[in-house]
Amino acid sequence: MLRPVVTGARLLQQYVHCVRSITTANTTHYTHLSSALHSGVSTVSRSLCLAATLPDRPVFDGVVRSPVDVKITNCTTADQVLTVTGSLSDISPRTATHAISQCRSLGSDSDSLEVISDPRFHRLLEVIRRSPSRLSNMGVIHTLRNLHSLGFDEGSEVFSSLELECVWRMRKLSLQQLCSLAAIQSSYTHTDSQRELTGAVVRQLELRWVEIQDPKTVAFLLTRLAHHSPSLTEKLEDKALELATELSVDQMTKIAVCLAGMNRRPVPLLRAISYHISNRQLDIPTQTILDLSFAFGKLNFHNLKLFERFSSELRGRLETLPPTVLSRIIKSFAYLKWVNCALFEGFVEYTVRNIETVSVEYLTDVLLAFARLNYPLTHYPLYTLITDKLRPGLDSMERHRLIDLTWSLVILNNCPVDFYTRVLSPGVYPHFTDTMTFKVQNYRQKLIHVNNSAQLDHGGSYRGPLLPPSLLTVPVSTVNKNSTLKTSVKEAFSAFLTRCETTFHTDVITPYAHDIPILFGVNSDNKPCSLTDQLVLCWGQNSLTADPDMRYVAVLIWEFPHFCNRSRHLLGRFEMMKRQLVQLGFNTVEVPYYEWNELKTETVKSSYIRDKINTIGSEKHTLDISHNLTPIGFTD
Repeated sequence: MLRPVVTGARLLQQYVHCVRSITTANTTHYTHLSSALHSGVSTVSRSLCLAATLPDRPVFDGVVRSPVDVKITNCTTADQVLTVTGSLSDISPRTATHAISQCRSLGSDSDSLEVISDPRFHRLLEVIRRSPSRLSNMGVIHTLRNLHSLGFDEGSEVFSSLELECVWRMRKLSLQQLCSLAAIQSSYTHTDSQRELTGAVVRQLELRWVEIQDPKTVAFLLTRLAHHSPSLTEKLEDKALELATELSVDQMTKIAVCLAGMNRRPVPLLRAISYHISNRQLDIPTQTILDLSFAFGKLNFHNLKLFERFSSELRGRLETLPPTVLSRIIKSFAYLKWVNCALFEGFVEYTVRNIETVSVEYLTDVLLAFARLNYPLTHYPLYTLITDKLRPGLDSMERHRLIDLTWSLVILNNCPVDFYTRVLSPGVYPHFTDTMTFKVQNYRQKLIHVNNSAQLDHGGSYRGPLLPPSLLTVPVSTVNKNSTLKTSVKEAFSAFLTRCETTFHTDVITPYAHDIPILFGVNSDNKPCSLTDQLVLCWGQNSLTADPDMRYVAVLIWEFPHFCNRSRHLLGRFEMMKRQLVQLGFNTVEVPYYEWNELKTETVKSSYIRDKINTIGSEKHTLDISHNLTPIGFTD
């Protein structure tokens, strides 16, 4: 209503300005300006008079609505909306958009199919298809969202028309409108037009990411669009780091889980997230602890202060949480390789008290976590209670869970004989012989560990079934690749043993699913001596023609991932490996990363190796080949 007044005022200002600028008499020009001013003032007067006689019209969300829009808004069912629009001879695109929005909000999921098949609804779509340019920006975006919600055919012409309209208007959309469009298109990339629109949204956000000042928008875009463009992801990570102090705990958790899903590890952002969460005074929800534990575990990111905060938060909640949540918590901490004695003792006490009510899945997860972390139990009869509870259901237990359970007991060196008999029976292992996927290889390795434990951990008294020789071959893909530490240790040992004129072997693949990086022999005086090829051929033939004074030394290189987080406590699998090699008659020389990294010169490394060899025990270990295991092969 103020528009004509503003126009008249502008004309008056122009008239005054022109009059003042006239220095010479110009009657014609003066007459023209007077006529223009008179015309403008007359227009203002007529507009003001007309507005005074018009009735008031409803206003919704700042937009004037027609009586038809009011009727549509007052409808209570989708059928009423279609009835109102069906009685109209002419429908504007704005009214059609409003009607579709009401149909979506009033109709249930069961009514959607009936709505989109109604001819009256198709009439609304035809109006929008013919004139999408007459819709506002948000009108186009909302119509796209509503049609997706109703389950309308994504390959239809109306969809293509709306998506093309969005592409043409892309540079005119505000940042909020871009985010609304991104929320819709991130889940729909099935057709070529949808992929084109999504790509246009991503490219526009790559150009305008500096406009983002809202932490909620950063978290939203990272979780929805990060997988579409690495370039946009990097920019959003920088923006999230800039706004880290304003992010809520929930937003930081969503960002961390999103990064874990893409396997991206931006260390500065992860440090900021862990710092701000650990310093927040509010309690951390249990679900947030679970999500962050998963994300940081997958990204191999460790923060001591944050993990301590998690442990302190959870200790007071153990009795109030259901077993399913406790199972996820302990698996998450095992994934993080984080041991908190007070928290784990709480898990043990809870399990002992509720042993009759907790599920088989919970008990298996607890054992798996304790086995991975090599957590020692000396004060509680937990293993006995668990095995007694699970023994009656072994025959009906799912084979993957059965293998995990038995393998965990093997690592913890507390596996009963009847568990070996069930796992190594011919009804279990044939399922892990055909395909060689990663999962099958993983369980095949576990079966080999169980098979060797049955022969070694019971002093030869086990008389149950064993795996066939064809399954005792370790897949090549499971052998550890050389790392920087392993290469450095191999080179130093090779140089030392070469100076001693001693033959040795590297990367020995044993039939026990273990990899020996370096293998050599020493005599009774701990002096290195050569391993002959004849000795290699004799292994696995139940005879040994080597010098009886020979001792066989396996060099075990322990890297950072082989230990629990922030400790020198080996993980359970590697502790079992060391135990089985000793039982087979090998002497072991352990080279952990925290010792080797302190050695800076070749002279110091040579002295370190000499000291390690001199500390080999005087007790002779005889190589145990009485179980007719597969011969060991050497690859130099």
